[in-house]
This record gives sequence, structure tokens and C-alpha cells, in this order.
Amino acid sequence: MIRMRTSIAWLLPCLLLLASCRSLKPSQLLPIIKGDPAVVVKSLRMPKSEVWYSRFAHHTWLDVRLEGQADWMRLEIPTPSSGIRVSHIGAEKAFANKRWGRSIQVRTVVSGPEVAEVGEQLVARAQAMGDPSYRAWPGPNSNTFITDLVQSVDGMHVNMNSNAVGKDFGLNFGPSETGAGLEIDAYVFGLQVGLIEGVEVHFIGLTLGIGVQPIRLKLPFLPELGF
Repeated sequence: MIRMRTSIAWLLPCLLLLASCRSLKPSQLLPIIKGDPAVVVKSLRMPKSEVWYSRFAHHTWLDVRLEGQADWMRLEIPTPSSGIRVSHIGAEKAFANKRWGRSIQVRTVVSGPEVAEVGEQLVARAQAMGDPSYRAWPGPNSNTFITDLVQSVDGMHVNMNSNAVGKDFGLNFGPSETGAGLEIDAYVFGLQVGLIEGVEVHFIGLTLGIGVQPIRLKLPFLPELGF
């Protein structure tokens, strides 16, 4: 377990980066994380190969660099039938700005020597999980997996895209995935309030709300509208 003092030390930079990560591209991360251990949460819109009505939704995954490693570990459920994948990727893929023909969003990034244990825990827990049931809408799906995985590690938080369908699936009452708010969810309906996410209403996997950091409007089926 991570000591509370250590968690607080790197939580503040994490929250500050949450507020600015909409403008960050993966290729811009190198001077930020340098050669340190790092955890990067990324997402992108579903590719054009998917059915038209699902292309608004976002797929989320983790890229983790462990201490002393040049390569990265990618943690995700890439397809409905794949189950959980923990795979090695090179730096070229880790810092690529596009995947599946879509631009990648950096949702959260934390790095530094104190993050080494966080990365190890994330990889170990993903490897230990049995393949979960999968339902693209409203969940559980790849986004549900990332939310559950991140919240299982002390001090790790993420600001998910509002169109990451499935991120709030389940029966939840407690801290939100950003760690700066509270959420109440009961599978098909929920409410989330926080200093970063603002106010969100959840209904059958869709999100309607106003975000705070950064200020943005969250509408179902549409990209987040920033101000």
C-alpha cells in the first residue's frame, strides 16, 4: 500500500494535469515524464469501422512504464471478445498521436519515482483479473474495466471522457473516478458531483453535465464542448 504522504505528494500534479490534458498529445509527454515510471490514461473515439451509431463513444486504456523499463505495458479490453489484454508496446506506440485512424486524447498522466509502485499494482491486478463479462452498451465494457482498475489502486485517479460509455456502470456510492467528487450510480441512472467533473447526470450509459476543470459542456453523442 502507498503511504498517504506519498499519495498526496503526487496527487496534486495529477489533478493539475487533469485540467490541462485535453490539449496534450501523447507525443508531447516525453519532456514531462522523461525516463521516469509513468501511468498514462488515454482514450479515442471508436473507429469508422464500427457501426455508425457507436462512433461517438470513446474507448479508454492505460499505458504503463515500469521502473527501469524502456518499453511500456498496455492494459485494455480492445475488442468485445478479447478479454483483458496486458501487452508490451514500444515507445513509438506509447507516444503515437493516432490509433485506429483516430486522434488520441491524454486523459491523465502521472510520473516520477513515487509512481513506480502504482504502475506495478495496476499491471499485477490487470493480470490477475479473470476476463469479465462484456456488453458494449450500457456496460460492463472496456471503460468499466479501466474505471474499476484505476479505483482499485490507492491514490490513482482518472478524468474519463464523458462519452466513455460504461465508465459509471454498476452499483456505486462513494468517491468519483477523479477522486475529487462523489458519485451515486445504480446501473441505469446516476449522479456525480465534483471539483473536476462538475455535475453529471448518468442515464443508461449516457452523460449530461457541465465540467469544471476544464470548463466544458457534456452532451450525449457529441464531443465535449470546451469554453
